[in-house]
Amino acid sequence: MSHLVKGALKKLGLYSLVRQIASPYLRWRLTARMRAFYRQFIQPDDLVFDVGANVGRYTAVFLALGARVVAIEPQASCMAQIKARFGKHPRAAFYLGGVAAQQGERELHLSSAHAKSSFSSEWIERVKDRPRPNKPSWYATQTVPVTTLDALIAAHGVPTFIKIDVEGYELPVLQGLSQPIKALSLEYTAEWLEAARACMARLQELGDYEFNLVCKEPFVFVLPSWSSAEAVYQALENHPTKHPSGDIYARLRN
Repeated sequence: MSHLVKGALKKLGLYSLVRQIASPYLRWRLTARMRAFYRQFIQPDDLVFDVGANVGRYTAVFLALGARVVAIEPQASCMAQIKARFGKHPRAAFYLGGVAAQQGERELHLSSAHAKSSFSSEWIERVKDRPRPNKPSWYATQTVPVTTLDALIAAHGVPTFIKIDVEGYELPVLQGLSQPIKALSLEYTAEWLEAARACMARLQELGDYEFNLVCKEPFVFVLPSWSSAEAVYQALENHPTKHPSGDIYARLRN
């Protein structure tokens, strides 16, 4: 919906009604766009790790592409929703806990917006003052078990693709990985770009990777071609407000 149409509907007091009516179609269109986008990384019977699965939105897309999916989520309430949808799916497996550099336990900062719960107190400090509607709060901590990507690989096999969306804890997740993976994605935030740079540097320690960007929902690459880590970092640094958050994609060069 264009900004002009949205503005006109708001002036007429019809925006909420039209959005409610259009929501099923918009969700279907977004899901179709996601499937088309991830098909470049994921083929039937590929293994995918969904790290930070939340309530299973991406898990659903990966399963729809025919992948075998391990959904990893530290919040029991979110995992309950995932299992309610996919608990009997023959290609789905689950881990209730987080992923870190070492196995053990970590303090999870629980948020009023469950998608913003995080293991990283520094990330929370960086983003808590970002202007946004329905600003989340972090109201408690909970001790949860954590594993490593290496341990998950030992249990399930080497994945073709790993989606990492852990609200600022991406680097410790990658520090628990000791081998290159064909393709990965990891979330970045404009308030902490140095963490994104550190994540790309960690991946370059593991293999010969090239990178690109997606600014969340459009699922369209920002850069016209796969590029170096430095080119991606410069794109983020030059346009921090244009791209306040999104995902960095990495793939091994052919």
